Amino acid sequence: MEFRHLEAFAAVVSLGSFSKASERLFLTQPTISAHIQSLEEELGVKLLLRTTREIHLSPQGKAFYPYARRLLKLRDEATSAATQSRKEVPHDPNFPAPTSGT
Repeated sequence: MEFRHLEAFAAVVSLGSFSKASERLFLTQPTISAHIQSLEEELGVKLLLRTTREIHLSPQGKAFYPYARRLLKLRDEATSAATQSRKEVPHDPNFPAPTSGT
């Protein structure tokens, strides 16, 4: 499950439109559709019921939507906490910086 798929799903639901979600996320409509399709395939359920004029949450989509929102919020909080702690904690010159490699 990828955050970009959750973001697309949450944007379509909250905005009620694939086109508005694509504008908000700076993605094309086919990309938004592909993200949601990937999420639906991974979960093995349809999250959205589409007609030519409207989009509705399926029962599974209604159950999943609050979790998608919580996951995205938790990601934002974790990112903020990591970024904030980097600003607040000065580097200790006696503690070597992590190195990459084998």
